[in-house]
Amino acid sequence: MLRVEQLSGGYGQRDIVSDLTFSIEKGTFFGVLGPNGSGKTTLHKLLAGLIPPRTGNVEINEVSMSAMNAKDRARKMAVLPQQHLASFSYTVREVVELGRYSHQRGLFSFQSAEDEKVVNQAMNDTGVRAFADMSIDRLSGGEQQRVFLARALAQQPDILLLDEPTNHLDVSYQLQLLDTLKKWNETKQLTVLAIIHDLNLASMYCDELLLLSKGKIAAKGRPAHVLKEAKLQAVYGADIQQKYHPTVPSPLLTLSPSAEETNSDSLLSRLTIRQDSDALRIDAPSYFKTFSSALIGAGFGWANCFYNFQIAKEYDRSEAEEHVYKQTADDGIDSSDLVGMITATLENRSMKRLQVENVDVFILTTADPSSAVDASTGWATKPGQQRSGTINTFIFIEGTLSELAFAQAIVTATEAKSKAFQDGEVVAASSQSIATGTPMDGLAIAASQQEPNHIYADTSTPLGRLIGKGVYETLSEALKYSCSRNHS
Repeated sequence: MLRVEQLSGGYGQRDIVSDLTFSIEKGTFFGVLGPNGSGKTTLHKLLAGLIPPRTGNVEINEVSMSAMNAKDRARKMAVLPQQHLASFSYTVREVVELGRYSHQRGLFSFQSAEDEKVVNQAMNDTGVRAFADMSIDRLSGGEQQRVFLARALAQQPDILLLDEPTNHLDVSYQLQLLDTLKKWNETKQLTVLAIIHDLNLASMYCDELLLLSKGKIAAKGRPAHVLKEAKLQAVYGADIQQKYHPTVPSPLLTLSPSAEETNSDSLLSRLTIRQDSDALRIDAPSYFKTFSSALIGAGFGWANCFYNFQIAKEYDRSEAEEHVYKQTADDGIDSSDLVGMITATLENRSMKRLQVENVDVFILTTADPSSAVDASTGWATKPGQQRSGTINTFIFIEGTLSELAFAQAIVTATEAKSKAFQDGEVVAASSQSIATGTPMDGLAIAASQQEPNHIYADTSTPLGRLIGKGVYETLSEALKYSCSRNHS
């Protein structure tokens, strides 16, 4: 265990860090964060013994580092500083072999078979084995960084102390390096203490974080506790927002540039709608933040083009996505800017713009309920029994929505859709009960992310009430068009 007790120090008579107290359990991946000038590198030098503390103490396994000689300290702790001067002609292997010095009894001791095994493993783990016989001064800065990490790993320390270990490395090697450290951390119970600038890398790899601000501890604990928006914004003085990583249970931090002057005209007033025989297209004057169940652009994203493609009622679903990509490419549309849905009809459509107070929404719905289903009995429907009928709804909102508001908008719209089906007495053929939708329904929420702000979109809010009203009315009208055409 590493224990830091009331540690203060710096340069000359000036303390850069003051009164730091924290401990790190064995086998912990511990990250140190903070803006430039917060004291991260000074803390690294104090822990490494490169500068003496003015007050306080550092202990490893309850033994003060001040009581250890250099060789004892090297067996306990390996240090990787931020920068290296590689102005000598040692080969990569020779540099890594220096990491075995603390395990030898004499300065010129013979390398044992165990030493060679450890050196080779360290070079393999850091990806430098391929140029083991090259002179280190011929390598790039990133390659040299990996060589010096291999030397540190070859020490087989209890604690590995790193200052910006991913500095000079491209994205692939950053991940490879941190994966290696995490593996050693878990399999060898190696304690890793790393100063990291990248908040997201720290979030993904570290078990605990220490956030420094002006030489003092601003926060310490699990990443989810330390990486809070308000805390980070106060320490870094930047607009940092916390989300969650899509594949690992870690906070994901995003940065926002300074807000620019925006056009006072409503963006909804400048939506353009065009329709031909097989597609309905809505173009926005700028990018809208979207959350959708669309075939193209599903989930969260940004789009300035919205398509509703008409396909045959009987079709191969696996071919639908390829059809949409081809159609948009033919129209000169970049699919990364697109929310694209498929529909069985473009004829049965309705659109409305609704405004009240500072809430402004535009809703467009197309409806073909010919393969309507009751979601509560859909499990009993045999695969392949349904056709492609669709209810597609596009909801455009003037304003900035929180993630909660996006989710609530989906719920509100879905509730309004079910009510329209109920009042329209749309029956599911398979169950003869009131339908709730069709197998391929699509819904897209698109927000301008400008003023005003909407934190909520449930039915108790003006925004939620307008969404509910608009979805209900446009779908009810589109269903009437469908009904009248079916009876004509």
